[in-house]
Amino acid sequence: MFGTHRAIYNKLVETSREDCYKLKLSELSQKYRPISQKHSLANYLPEYHLEVPEEVMDSTYRDFTKALKLSRALFKALKKKDKKTSFPELRFKSKKDNSSSIEFRNRGIKSANGLVQFKPRYFGFSKNEGFLIKEKMPDLQFSVRLLRTRDEKFYLCIPRVKVFKQTTSTRTCAIDPGVRSFITMYDQDGLTLGVDDANEYIFRRCLTIDRLISRRTRETNKRKRYRMGKRLTKMFNRVKAMIADMHHKVSSWLSKNYKQVLLPSFQTSDMTSRQKRISSKTSRAILTWSHYKFKMMLAYKMERSGGRMIECEEHYTTKTCSCCGRINYGITSQKVFDCNHCNLVIDRDVNAARNIFLKNEELLTWVPAQVPGDAYSEVVRRA
Repeated sequence: MFGTHRAIYNKLVETSREDCYKLKLSELSQKYRPISQKHSLANYLPEYHLEVPEEVMDSTYRDFTKALKLSRALFKALKKKDKKTSFPELRFKSKKDNSSSIEFRNRGIKSANGLVQFKPRYFGFSKNEGFLIKEKMPDLQFSVRLLRTRDEKFYLCIPRVKVFKQTTSTRTCAIDPGVRSFITMYDQDGLTLGVDDANEYIFRRCLTIDRLISRRTRETNKRKRYRMGKRLTKMFNRVKAMIADMHHKVSSWLSKNYKQVLLPSFQTSDMTSRQKRISSKTSRAILTWSHYKFKMMLAYKMERSGGRMIECEEHYTTKTCSCCGRINYGITSQKVFDCNHCNLVIDRDVNAARNIFLKNEELLTWVPAQVPGDAYSEVVRRA
């Protein structure tokens, strides 16, 4: 079924390349809709694709139309910004994609006895058979998607209307993104928070993946290489899931407890370019954290809870003392910031987060009280 969905979609993309941006959607439908209809499908694809239910064929054409609308909207948005661009070409689907999905109308799905039951022709189930689900299925108000991952896991994606609680907090915090520590937070009350315990665990997972890749390249047996490839896919997905889970939890906590969040731009692509002389280990750690995805997720969750994320600058926030303002040009990879002028000893990332807060106060929509120098527990002064 997923193979037929992919074959029909690729055929639509292939045959409509010259017309997809010239014709209107109604004209495209009149010309290319027969490719996804059962009575004429045999003229374009092998006959065994006719065994698939017609709902799958209709879903394929809907996906094709959505992709076309999205590419046209992207082209218009770029043109409004006076950027030189051309119509983006639709990509083919591949069986090697990390996931594939099919949309189903809600009328063809029901839940009974802890099972998700489709129409009998969809998967060859009998009347009382179906997919076992781990949680209670909500009422279906819209069409749903059945998603299959490359490691043969199935997810039923059910859209529903949800009203999110608005935050009652008026607090503000600043975040310093990093490598050793994913983020370090500092707020107006002197509270600090660091997410750094996941670094070593995830890096060990990456080393295990490296060793398996090395073994796979030396393996001559095709069956063993195939099994190693499937295992690699599972391990990659596991690391991605851990990173995504951390993004969700941290961004949700911030959106519930803070009204405004200061987050500097973290130019990952520039930092990991060949012109920058940083080690491959550091580059890998930077890319693994997916800081840009976290920024997009945080902006979305802050907006839906009634807050806002403010993108700001962080120049010299690591080298500057957050107490006296002197710049320490000699700091390199030390974990502790030691100021020779005012004898301040503080965690390096906490110092940077506090400087980000102090430097970008004018971007806030309120006038904060002066941050006391001894308000945070990380600071230890020498006698």
